[in-house]
Amino acid sequence: MSFGKRLKNLREKFDISQAGLGKILNVSQQTISQYENDQRTVPLEFIVDVAGFFNVSSDYLLGIAETKKNNLLILTVEDPKIRESIEDFAEFMVQQRKIESQKKRE
Repeated sequence: MSFGKRLKNLREKFDISQAGLGKILNVSQQTISQYENDQRTVPLEFIVDVAGFFNVSSDYLLGIAETKKNNLLILTVEDPKIRESIEDFAEFMVQQRKIESQKKRE
């Protein structure tokens, strides 16, 4: 299974729209769509961010391993305000991770 199909499966399991995932991971909805349809090369940093957000291994995302390694918490939230808060928090955590990663490179 391709990276795109695995990304789409994970996104749908978490019941997150392409636009919502794009917001969390700092890319556009169109970019998420292109990744899911294997129409665009996926940067390494994005793979790391997706693996961290969905709590799966990069090996799983790349099709090297068939098991996710880590259990997924399936998040289903009906209230749009709560869902937006969760997405905002997830976006904050991704940004914090990027900052920490940049500091390690310096």
